[in-house]
Amino acid sequence: MKPLQTFHIDGLTHEAKGVARLGGKVVFIDGALPGEAVSAQITKTGRHFDEAKLSEVIEPSQYRIDPSCQHFSECGGCSFQHLSWQEQVSAKSTWLKGQLRNVVSDDEDMHILADKGEGYRRRARIAIDYKSGGLGFRGKASKEIISIEQCVVLTEPLQAVFSSLKAALSNDELVRSLGHIELLEDSKGVSVLFRLTSVIADSLTTQWQNWAKSEEIVLYWQAPKESKACVELEDMRYYDLDNMRFNYHPQDFIQVNTMMNQKMVAQAIEWLNPTQEDVILDLFCGVGNFSLPLAKRGSIRDWC
Repeated sequence: MKPLQTFHIDGLTHEAKGVARLGGKVVFIDGALPGEAVSAQITKTGRHFDEAKLSEVIEPSQYRIDPSCQHFSECGGCSFQHLSWQEQVSAKSTWLKGQLRNVVSDDEDMHILADKGEGYRRRARIAIDYKSGGLGFRGKASKEIISIEQCVVLTEPLQAVFSSLKAALSNDELVRSLGHIELLEDSKGVSVLFRLTSVIADSLTTQWQNWAKSEEIVLYWQAPKESKACVELEDMRYYDLDNMRFNYHPQDFIQVNTMMNQKMVAQAIEWLNPTQEDVILDLFCGVGNFSLPLAKRGSIRDWC
């Protein structure tokens, strides 16, 4: 076991790892922030860089804050809750500028679209801890399931249904037949999808359909060995954007942040300033999130 050493952090990666140097070699330290002096232990040595485990923050950054989530230290869902929101936005602006350094000058102002750091996520895939019957997410750099009590980045309706679902599944036989659970909120409301790993009794299906009815949500079932849930046309999901309605299957990809999605589409329209004479190709259109607002302005010719 290597001894603890003191490191001075001078950078931050997009994975929330502090960047230090030891003898000219880069050392990545998870949880450390720029400007900090920390005590850490080298855990992995590579040819070009080392990795270290944070032991103590000796001199904290002025931007270090207490994480709002009680599970932050072990859950792998979030990486930056120990850094103030404004500094998170600033860091991401710096990373983006670095990626675009060949096309964007250093003195060019780069405005990053941002909304809020909590209560925004309208979609989540929930893992199941079969040992305890708990619900949660994968741990940090681990396949272990971390059972959680709440998730502060979910929208309030999803937080509410998660709490209800957690209580209803406690000691319920359905747990043994679940692969994972998907939560979703859109303009149609809230839905839950159960991915089954084995066939269940009709009585269990009825029990959970009654639960969904009591929660005023829609419940979908993905049968064992099926790639997607079988959904009737009238049961498809939808979200509203740019005075249009976008219909989609509950397992189709959509942007997880409603407000940011609206801002992104508006920004794209402003930058492109499309006219009917323009020819715009959307080569990865999905449900038409960008294509349809542009097509409404007469400027899309092809999408796929």
